[in-house]
Amino acid sequence: MTRTSFDTLTTTKLLQEAGITENQAEAITFAIKSGLEGELATKIDILNLESKLTQSIAETNRNVAAVKHQLDKHDERFVMIDKQFVMIDDRFDKMDDRFDKMDERFDKMDERFDKMDDRFDRMDVRFDKMDERLTKQEILLASFKNNFKWMYAFGSAILVILIMLVIPVVMEVFAL
Repeated sequence: MTRTSFDTLTTTKLLQEAGITENQAEAITFAIKSGLEGELATKIDILNLESKLTQSIAETNRNVAAVKHQLDKHDERFVMIDKQFVMIDDRFDKMDDRFDKMDERFDKMDERFDKMDDRFDRMDVRFDKMDERLTKQEILLASFKNNFKWMYAFGSAILVILIMLVIPVVMEVFAL
């Protein structure tokens, strides 16, 4: 608010000249001075306030427009970010599909390995049977070799005995 100086002496004289007593003029002057010192707004003060308020509203409108512009930019960025998230989601969906296919392939491979394990188990059983047969054959062969040695020894002994018996007979036959 604008401070204006108030001339109390001139105001009191003017009031007395108008026919007001000295005491009344001093009281009126005091009331006017108190009102002014109590910072009453003048027409100029109100016009200044109105001007400042208009400027403040204009500045606020500019700030609101700037904020709106920034928000619009952010909205554009959010739209771009949303698009990127959609692209990322699509990529994740594709990766999920690939993992699902890989899971299916792994399941098939597991089935194949299970079949191979079954085949190996059957082959192990067959090898065990063949091993048993081979062991039996080896035992028979060893037994045969052992028996053959005895038979060879026995046959050699018989042959020796026969030769011993036959030689004298042959000699007698030829001696005759």
